[in-house]
Order: sequence, then C-alpha cells, then structure tokens
Amino acid sequence: MDSRCIIAVPVYKQRVEGSELHSLMRCVEVYGGKFEIRLVVPKSLDVSFYMRECPGVGFTAFPDEYFQSYAAYNRTCKSTEFYDAFSGFEYMLIY
Repeated sequence: MDSRCIIAVPVYKQRVEGSELHSLMRCVEVYGGKFEIRLVVPKSLDVSFYMRECPGVGFTAFPDEYFQSYAAYNRTCKSTEFYDAFSGFEYMLIY
C-alpha cells in the first residue's frame, strides 16, 4: 500500500444507493489495497452501513455543521483543519 496517498470520500447520508453506491464500491475495488481510503463523515453519522459495505475503509469525522450545506462543505474543503486531518499524507484525492 502506498502510504503517501490517501483517498478521502465525503459522505453525509446514512446510506447510499444506486449510482452513488456503485461509485463508492468502484472506488474501493480500484483503489483499495493500493491506497488508504477514508470516508469523511459528520460526527453524528451512523457508519454501520459503510462498515458493512466497505470493509477496510477508515473514517474521519468532522462536526456536523460542516455538512449542513454546500457552502459549509466548500468552506470545510478549503480550511486548514480539513487538510491538517490528513497531514500525514503527501497526496490526497477527494473522490
């Protein structure tokens, strides 16, 4: 596994279906085992669905308000706090 790169996948729903689930599963299929994959989630989100569907995927939680709107999410993605959470990696792909 390349420890220099992480794949961060923002998730705010209790569960995903259809094309969202297909995309997530494809990410895990293609990149799993090659790179660390972490779902970026609200602190209050029950992640049991993702633990069941995507074994081996990690989680990084942020305050719920970071996911309350597109504007809040965009601010989060531009914040130093977001990138500090992944400072142990040289490269990051936000999937």
